[in-house]
Amino acid sequence: MTKIPGKIHTPKTHLYLLFRFMAALDLCTEMIRMAEGQRIEEGLEKRICSAFVEHLTDSSLDVQTNAVKSIQSVASIIRESNLIMIAETLAKMVIDAGNKEVRDIFSLAIQSTINELKDSSAHNMIKAVYGKL
Repeated sequence: MTKIPGKIHTPKTHLYLLFRFMAALDLCTEMIRMAEGQRIEEGLEKRICSAFVEHLTDSSLDVQTNAVKSIQSVASIIRESNLIMIAETLAKMVIDAGNKEVRDIFSLAIQSTINELKDSSAHNMIKAVYGKL
């Protein structure tokens, strides 16, 4: 079996849609598994959240939608600062999106992510996003 260089697995350079599609699911599953036993290290969590943001900008609508679902699944376990970073990125994407379908996906992602949060976290996320929208 041929070893695939790690560089190929980034969403922007990987040629296979299936791998890009599964990457967010794998990150989400692993993050949930890790969070069950202990708090995820902050640096690792930030890198995972950054990967979700990269998946949001993928050329495939399926990969983008899957990243949104993954973000919603982990919204309640990630640190508020990382969640706000994701929400601010989503808000920027809503504003910059030329495609109505993509804009709808990102705006629904913001709404459903807020719905997953506790009141205090939801309030802070709304404050971070409101000014941008």
